[in-house]
Amino acid sequence: MLNTVKNTCIAIFYLVIVSSCTEQGADIMKFQIEDNWQFVQEGKEEWLAAQVPGTVHTDLLANGEIEDPFYGTNEHNLQWIEEEDWVYRTTFEPGGLLGYSEVELVFEGLDTYAEVYLNDERILNAYNMFREWRVPVKKWLKDSENELVINFRSPMKEVAARYDTMTAKYFASNDRHEKKLSIFTRKAPYHYGWDWGPRFVTSGIWKPVYLQGWNTAKLTDVHIQQRSLSDEQADLEVVFEVEANQETPAVLSVELDNNIYIQDIMLKPGNNRETLAANVASPKRWWPNGLGEPYLYEVKAKLTIGSKEVDAQQMKIGLRTVEVKQLPDSVGRSFEIWVNDEPVFMKGGNSIPMDSFVPRVTRDDYKRLIEDCKKANMNMIRVWGGGIYEQDAFYDLCDENGILVWQDFMFACSLYPGDTAFLENVKHEAIDNIKRLRNHPSLALWCGNNEVEEAWQHWGWKEQSPAYFWEEYKKLFHELLPEVVANYDPQRYYHRSSPTSNDSLNMPRDSRYGDIHYWGVWHMEEPFDSFLEDKNTGRFVSEYGFQSFPSLATIKTFATPGDFDITSEVMQSHQKNVGGNRRIKNYMERYYGVPGDFESFLYVSQLLQAEAMKTAVEHHRRMMPYTMGSLYWQINDCWPVASWAGLDYYGNWKALQYYARDFFNPVLVSMKQEKDRVDIYAISDHRTAQNVTLDWFLLTFTGDTLKQSTNKYELGANKSDILESVSLSEIPKQDRATYFLYAVLRDQAGNKLSDNRLFFVENKELDLPPSEIEIEVLEKANGIHVSLSSSAFLKNVYLTLEEVEGKFEDNFFDLNAGERREVVCSTGEKVALEELKKNIKVLTLNEVKSKMK
Repeated sequence: MLNTVKNTCIAIFYLVIVSSCTEQGADIMKFQIEDNWQFVQEGKEEWLAAQVPGTVHTDLLANGEIEDPFYGTNEHNLQWIEEEDWVYRTTFEPGGLLGYSEVELVFEGLDTYAEVYLNDERILNAYNMFREWRVPVKKWLKDSENELVINFRSPMKEVAARYDTMTAKYFASNDRHEKKLSIFTRKAPYHYGWDWGPRFVTSGIWKPVYLQGWNTAKLTDVHIQQRSLSDEQADLEVVFEVEANQETPAVLSVELDNNIYIQDIMLKPGNNRETLAANVASPKRWWPNGLGEPYLYEVKAKLTIGSKEVDAQQMKIGLRTVEVKQLPDSVGRSFEIWVNDEPVFMKGGNSIPMDSFVPRVTRDDYKRLIEDCKKANMNMIRVWGGGIYEQDAFYDLCDENGILVWQDFMFACSLYPGDTAFLENVKHEAIDNIKRLRNHPSLALWCGNNEVEEAWQHWGWKEQSPAYFWEEYKKLFHELLPEVVANYDPQRYYHRSSPTSNDSLNMPRDSRYGDIHYWGVWHMEEPFDSFLEDKNTGRFVSEYGFQSFPSLATIKTFATPGDFDITSEVMQSHQKNVGGNRRIKNYMERYYGVPGDFESFLYVSQLLQAEAMKTAVEHHRRMMPYTMGSLYWQINDCWPVASWAGLDYYGNWKALQYYARDFFNPVLVSMKQEKDRVDIYAISDHRTAQNVTLDWFLLTFTGDTLKQSTNKYELGANKSDILESVSLSEIPKQDRATYFLYAVLRDQAGNKLSDNRLFFVENKELDLPPSEIEIEVLEKANGIHVSLSSSAFLKNVYLTLEEVEGKFEDNFFDLNAGERREVVCSTGEKVALEELKKNIKVLTLNEVKSKMK
């Protein structure tokens, strides 16, 4: 059973480990098999060079056999690859491995249906991309050259016959093929296409492959469980799993916080499970981003036999508590994540894999992604269920940066079989990944799937499916997965689906319970104000979003000037949501007007997206504690495309990412108009109260002040409050296109904590004045600063560099009349200041609107 308190629906769990790497000593040897790989299409004769880890698509590209899959409409011409079988091979010499008692061949990831042969012996039949495969192979190894061959069968052909014989078909909403074959195969669902991604059904060795030799015994797992945590002491239980090939005495030890804990054991042949107690005095806690340091301790767990250290694992651990609380209240039931005994508003987004071809993603790519999330004041990422269980580096970086992870199992927007073989396969997949990831302090919860319960209840699936489909669903998500979590990660909360009310009596769209996904804005083309309606304001909003186009520089990587039209074949090919380009244009007409030139159109699309998300997030934060989480869709892209992402495929910040840094700021000033009154809210995530000053100004675009106020307040800890209300009665409605309300929160020292602006009409109705911007380029100790000022208000200042590579620390910002703002500019190479100034290009909404008149 899950560790839950039924009367308050609280699930409590503790976690400590960050990352581990095996130290290979004299008794353990690891030999990477990464060189001399070749591949060939089944039935052909020419072998080509292959990269491992890799995919067949990237290997074909590297050999010049296909064009760039992301360019133009090339995707459509590459669908033949998924229908073919592929063979990979290499040769190696085992070196000293044959001197070890045991030798295993380890595949951390095979994608997906693979028969493995070692020296012509069939040693493995793999059928799950998400599982690790480990085979004892010493008896087949030769002391000279060995040949390793892997036959990858087409994921399409492998299951086609099963699909064809089914009378009732499973739903798979985003599988971009007339036959929805993806549901049978344990493989990244997004490979089959999604409404933001291309269809590339890959095959290949997508994770490392290696030989491991050992003698008497080896560590197979070390799990550090936190049994209690107080300011005085953390009590830990270290669970060792040891595989031995003989009975022998041994010693387990843990080095932690300048202490060594030792336990004598007697190993027996086979798998051994032993525990050792340890503690930390006066522990420093691990905190999420914005609330404190994500402090990590160094740990070394060792296995010693006789006087020899035969195996060891190095780790960093973080000490903290996490609770998912669902407490009854007058409306329904809360959904709150508490960290170290304090409720924390979750701020962040949903992540997808960073590339259609995952092996291309490097640790540096992950580092940039997580740092960008941290810079945007996020404290949670949802790893969405249509992608992959991310690489170890992703979770390590989340641990280091204080980013909590909502982890979906890899099921999304589809119904799945419930036969014994499928369930057994999923069980082992879940065990592998739970054991791999459960040691990360960043891991907050497990979630069964994405939107399957929602689809059954609200997308018409229930009405069109036989009843046994739902029984199969319950076997998988109500029985198997929670049971595996309870057995292998019992201190962590399991959420059966996202969204769900977690109550059999309530539907997934009941905003009074659980989490919700709200898509009325965008899919139903509802106005942005719909975010503010009670029925769309959940206790925890885990999905909502709005699309935009990437920058012109990104579009140039896949399109030519002749394609610079949203109705062109190339632009339509890089828009995977049906009607998406039309929808962006429709919303643009409603809120901004439609610019005539392509680059301005792209720019306004990003403003549109950012303003939509600003409307939603600020509302969610104002509603604290009723709402205690806001995760927008989506953080990143897997290829260059029009999508919901705030970071494009190349990591460039769209307007949304800059806005997120402001609307996720730990202290936020936010305004809400109620007819002729504006309420000014102050929201704080801080754990302690602080004294602040609120200044607000009723301004014209030319800098005149109609009204202003300054007052001091104590800003409560972890709270949303209305500090003041401002009457608009003095501004005639016909003049409101020329005024705006500007509010600033400052700390006691006068430092700006947050500022914000409220406009009284839609952007297309704003009477923005023409104005020229003054630019100075200055060299300072911390880099190049671009100083900007204007005699009149400028809206959404967008800075780019034309012939110089570089980026700006801030962008898409408003500039009040008479205000001077400095923006740090980073360039790849040193550039003369005058040369840099010549290459700075400025675009503002003032300029774009003037062209539309």
